Amino acid sequence: MDRQALIAEIARRLKRRHLAAPAVLLLESHRPLGFVVSQAMLLLEPLVEWFLGPTSWREYAAVLEDPQGIERLLEELES
Repeated sequence: MDRQALIAEIARRLKRRHLAAPAVLLLESHRPLGFVVSQAMLLLEPLVEWFLGPTSWREYAAVLEDPQGIERLLEELES
C-alpha cells in the first residue's frame, strides 16, 4: 500500500469512529515528537503483532516518522 493510500485509510478509520478531532489535537501537540513516537512503535511491534496478528504497524510508524506524513494526515483529517 502506498503512503498516500495508507494516510487516507487511517483518516477514514478515525473519522468513522468520530476520533478525528482528538487525533488532530494529539498530532498537533506532539508533532515535534513524531520521530520518537515512531521509534517507540517499532520497539513495541513484536508485542502488538503477538496480540493483533500481522499488521501494517511499520507503515503507520513510517507515517509518523516523516513530518510531511504527519502534515498530510492532518490535512486528510481536517478535510
